[in-house]
Amino acid sequence: MKKVRKIAVDRDTTMTGLIRSYLENLAGEESSAQRKKRELEALERSFKTLQVRLGKRTWTRADLHERILNFSTPTCWCMPMTTRFRQNSRRLGICS
Repeated sequence: MKKVRKIAVDRDTTMTGLIRSYLENLAGEESSAQRKKRELEALERSFKTLQVRLGKRTWTRADLHERILNFSTPTCWCMPMTTRFRQNSRRLGICS
């Protein structure tokens, strides 16, 4: 108790003030922990709620790695690229 009284004097407060301060900090930490727990639970619920099914895969690994054979005169920034990407790019007006 003597050490606690010395700490109280050094902090210019009373032992009751030290206890009050400690309990307020403890309550603040508890409410912070509860808030974090609620936020984590809400995040996990949103993951379950917002899952999206993209459907069946329509491409193959070969499609992803297909390259243009003629590199001598690239016509745009996106060469080399897959045939499917090139067709979509032309349709969207990205490439010529």
